[in-house]
This record gives sequence, structure tokens and C-alpha cells, in this order.
Amino acid sequence: MSLRFTILLLLSSFISRYQAWTIPLPGGGKISYEGSDGLLRIQTQPSPPGLEQMTEALTSASQIDPLIEASIVIKDTGTIKGYGAYWMDEEQGGVVLPKHTFLGFYQGEARNSLDSIKNTEYLMTLDGGNTYVDGYERAQDRSVFSPVHLNHEDASKANCVRMLLTFLSHDENGSDNNNGRIKQCAFFTSRDIACGEELTFDYGSNYWRGRESEKI
Repeated sequence: MSLRFTILLLLSSFISRYQAWTIPLPGGGKISYEGSDGLLRIQTQPSPPGLEQMTEALTSASQIDPLIEASIVIKDTGTIKGYGAYWMDEEQGGVVLPKHTFLGFYQGEARNSLDSIKNTEYLMTLDGGNTYVDGYERAQDRSVFSPVHLNHEDASKANCVRMLLTFLSHDENGSDNNNGRIKQCAFFTSRDIACGEELTFDYGSNYWRGRESEKI
């Protein structure tokens, strides 16, 4: 009997006997089953640190706190990076921007093709290459902060993280709109940020592919 068949047989036995269960996988992943919806879920990697706190922050607010938004200033970094976003809360006595604070969604024009895009500097993919958000035009407005203004920093030094999300789209009656789904990218602080500190996140290796010489 093959190992694959044995695993499938064991899973079938678990599903038929129990309404809900979780099996840990090597490396931190897991296989779980919920009888309420009948779905078998396989997570190959552990959840990122702070996922629960970030989810709670997103649930309690669908947009960035206006006071926080007003305290993030877009200004010239004085480097090759150009403009950047800074936590500049001087009126409150240099209060830190707390860890796991929701910073809003990546804003821009939805694109399904790269053909008409001339500047890919502010391009964010939402599903690996089928759907994009072009934040170039939004980035030109520096009067109000948006995650499009965040500069790159390697993961070990970055103080913000992004989370790709999928929302169900419903019509006026509350029913699923042709199985439609809305994809968005939410941003959060990954640690406390001091007054005057620049907000950054890791753009990822895909962004720098073909432009390695430009990496800051």
C-alpha cells in the first residue's frame, strides 16, 4: 500500500468519525476539517506572527483611523528613494505608532493585464499575476497617506507587513454576487514605530526581478 493511499485512507476515516479536527504537519503546517461547512483545509506553512491581532484590527475598522492617517506625513527622504511615509505625531508628544495598527488597503486602479501599464513601479499583484492594482496615480497625491507611499526595506528591517485578503461580493439582497470575490491588500505595522521613523515593508523578490541593480 502506497504512503499516499494510506494518508488518504486515514483522512477519510477521520472525516467520517469526527465533526472537527486538526492534524499538525512537519514544518508548522496543519490539516483541519470543519463538519459545519464540510471543507478540508490544508495549510502548508504556519500562520505569520501577529495574524490574530491583525485580523482583529481589520475586523474593528474597515479603514485607517483618521487621526493616524493625518499623523503620517509624506516627505522627501533625502535619498535616492525619493518620497516616503513618516510617523510624525509631534502634537501628541512623540507617541509611538503601536504594533499591528491597520494602515489601510493598497489603493489604485484594478488591472487584468500589463499591456497598458507604462510604469510598474507602483504595481501590486493580488493573486500571483492575474489581477493587479496600479497605484501610480494615487501615489502622486502626497497630501494624504496611503500604503502606496511606503518604501521598500528588507524584511529584517521593515516595520510594516502586508496581508492579501479575499472578500465575498454580495448584491443588495445579501446574496453572493455570481460567486464574485474582491481581492485587496491590507497593511499593518509589524512593531511599535517611533515618532519621525519612516514606514517601510518588504516588496518581495518578485518586485526586484529584472531590476536588481535598482534595489535600495
